[in-house]
Amino acid sequence: MNKVEKCLHGQTTESGKKLIDKLYEGYIPKPEELKPLLEGNADGYLFQKANEMCLTQKGREVQIRAILEFSNYCRCKCIYCGLNCNNKQVSRYRMEPLEIVNTSVKAWEAGYRTIVLQSGEDLFYTQEIICDIVSQIKEKCDISITLSIGERSYKELKAMREAGADRFLLKHETSDESLYSRVHMGDTLRDRLNCLRDIKKLGY
Repeated sequence: MNKVEKCLHGQTTESGKKLIDKLYEGYIPKPEELKPLLEGNADGYLFQKANEMCLTQKGREVQIRAILEFSNYCRCKCIYCGLNCNNKQVSRYRMEPLEIVNTSVKAWEAGYRTIVLQSGEDLFYTQEIICDIVSQIKEKCDISITLSIGERSYKELKAMREAGADRFLLKHETSDESLYSRVHMGDTLRDRLNCLRDIKKLGY
């Protein structure tokens, strides 16, 4: 029986239920407190409370977000990704800044209220270009903007936030330093964590 099955079919202890109730009320746990739940010592009670929280926060709605893949160029050599710069078989493209703005406005007109502007780590799009794209979109429509453009410096992240970016998506696959260096060839776990800390600090 795997951990998910244990979670579905096991029995939640009284202490486990108390912890789940505290989490539901906003309690921030210590890592060791979560161990029993992560090991599967919870049943449907955990999912019941999670569902209650979802309904309280979001209601019975399906929220649809637009994703605009505006470039597939990338500086990185990540071994799991087809966009890595060593892949010579990919047909590369870049959208013009005005095309990105106009497509985002069309998404808003179609009813989307969040758009994810996503690309490889394409440094062709400088801080100035990204900030201009974001500010133009914000001037033309009331849509939330999520940037997913890879690691950027604190200065760049701050400028993009001030230009109107609402969120920043930076994926984090592993915290194992040796595995990270093997998978993300040429990049470091330290830089990724520092970037994540900057994103949090800036309120994305």
